[in-house]
Amino acid sequence: ERCRCKKTKPTLSTYLAKNYSYIIHAKVKSIERGSCNEITTVVEVKDILKSSTPIPLSQVPLLTNSSCQCPPLQPKQDLLIMCYEWRSR
Repeated sequence: ERCRCKKTKPTLSTYLAKNYSYIIHAKVKSIERGSCNEITTVVEVKDILKSSTPIPLSQVPLLTNSSCQCPPLQPKQDLLIMCYEWRSR
């Protein structure tokens, strides 16, 4: 069963309303699905627009916990990634 992705335009009002922890411009290098719906996406960081902690301008792994990867990512794809910090509870 395929999941459905809700499209969101990366506008200034979206940015202000969501108050993201990180905003980076990156290129997808690889995508791996692990156990328990964990997805590891390795990206090459090209530019850091906002960050609560230092991010190197190099290849970094992004970990997501999702049974539905939205939108589907492809290697070599350029992205603007807006996300929240994943905190341990």
